[in-house]
Amino acid sequence: MTSLIDTSIVTHEIEVSENELRDRLAREVCTSLGCYGDDNKLRPGIEVKVLRGEGRTGGYRVRVRRDMKQDTTPRLEGPK
Repeated sequence: MTSLIDTSIVTHEIEVSENELRDRLAREVCTSLGCYGDDNKLRPGIEVKVLRGEGRTGGYRVRVRRDMKQDTTPRLEGPK
């Protein structure tokens, strides 16, 4: 006789709010670009916006704007 309960399948489910999803997207992109300082805060002159994607596919766009006049990231010196 076949069992009605199948214990070989496990399902995990999480719920993420819209704001939490946007925060996670922004943090992941900024981390990959090196936008955080030693204090784990955005470096001066960096602004991040998470926007809705366009068209039928939707999705999200993450826009990172960096004002190089305020940037404190060490730079290599150019040729002299």
